[in-house]
Amino acid sequence: MTDKQVLKKKKPGDYVEIANLLGLSRDNVRMILKRPTAKRYNIVMNALRKVVELRESMKEQLKAEMELFQK
Repeated sequence: MTDKQVLKKKKPGDYVEIANLLGLSRDNVRMILKRPTAKRYNIVMNALRKVVELRESMKEQLKAEMELFQK
Protein backbone atom coordinates (compact mmCIF):
# COMPACT_ATOMS: atom_id res chain seq x y z
CA MET A 1 0.00 0.00 0.00
CA THR A 2 1.46 3.36 -1.01
CA ASP A 3 1.64 6.38 1.25
CA LYS A 4 -1.14 8.10 -0.70
CA GLN A 5 -3.42 5.07 -0.32
CA VAL A 6 -2.74 4.93 3.41
CA LEU A 7 -3.49 8.63 3.85
CA LYS A 8 -6.70 8.21 1.86
CA LYS A 9 -7.88 5.38 4.14
CA LYS A 10 -7.03 7.03 7.47
CA LYS A 11 -9.84 7.73 9.92
CA PRO A 12 -10.22 10.69 12.30
CA GLY A 13 -9.01 8.78 15.39
CA ASP A 14 -5.88 7.46 13.72
CA TYR A 15 -3.74 10.52 14.51
CA VAL A 16 -4.58 10.18 18.20
CA GLU A 17 -3.82 6.45 18.14
CA ILE A 18 -0.45 6.98 16.43
CA ALA A 19 0.38 9.81 18.81
CA ASN A 20 -0.30 7.58 21.82
CA LEU A 21 1.74 4.71 20.36
CA LEU A 22 4.76 6.89 19.56
CA GLY A 23 4.58 9.33 22.47
CA LEU A 24 3.89 12.36 20.27
CA SER A 25 1.10 14.91 20.17
CA ARG A 26 -1.74 14.58 17.68
CA ASP A 27 -0.74 17.84 16.02
CA ASN A 28 2.87 16.70 15.76
CA VAL A 29 1.75 13.51 13.98
CA ARG A 30 -0.42 15.55 11.63
CA MET A 31 2.44 17.91 10.74
CA ILE A 32 4.94 15.08 10.27
CA LEU A 33 2.62 13.38 7.79
CA LYS A 34 2.31 16.63 5.82
CA ARG A 35 6.11 16.78 5.43
CA PRO A 36 7.54 13.67 3.71
CA THR A 37 11.08 14.97 4.32
CA ALA A 38 10.53 15.10 8.09
CA LYS A 39 12.94 13.09 10.22
CA ARG A 40 10.18 10.94 11.76
CA TYR A 41 8.02 10.64 8.62
CA ASN A 42 8.89 6.98 7.94
CA ILE A 43 8.24 5.93 11.55
CA VAL A 44 4.88 7.70 11.67
CA MET A 45 3.84 6.50 8.21
CA ASN A 46 4.71 2.88 9.02
CA ALA A 47 2.68 3.07 12.23
CA LEU A 48 -0.27 4.57 10.33
CA ARG A 49 0.06 1.89 7.64
CA LYS A 50 -0.12 -0.85 10.29
CA VAL A 51 -3.18 0.72 11.92
CA VAL A 52 -4.99 1.00 8.57
CA GLU A 53 -4.04 -2.55 7.52
CA LEU A 54 -5.14 -3.99 10.87
CA ARG A 55 -8.48 -2.21 10.65
CA GLU A 56 -9.06 -3.54 7.13
CA SER A 57 -8.13 -7.09 8.08
CA MET A 58 -10.42 -6.93 11.14
CA LYS A 59 -13.29 -5.73 8.92
CA GLU A 60 -12.75 -8.63 6.52
CA GLN A 61 -12.54 -11.13 9.37
CA LEU A 62 -15.72 -9.85 11.01
CA LYS A 63 -17.50 -9.85 7.67
CA ALA A 64 -16.55 -13.51 7.12
CA GLU A 65 -17.68 -14.43 10.64
CA MET A 66 -21.01 -12.69 10.16
CA GLU A 67 -21.59 -14.61 6.92
CA LEU A 68 -21.00 -17.87 8.81
CA PHE A 69 -23.55 -16.95 11.48
CA GLN A 70 -26.18 -16.00 8.92
CA LYS A 71 -26.08 -19.42 7.22
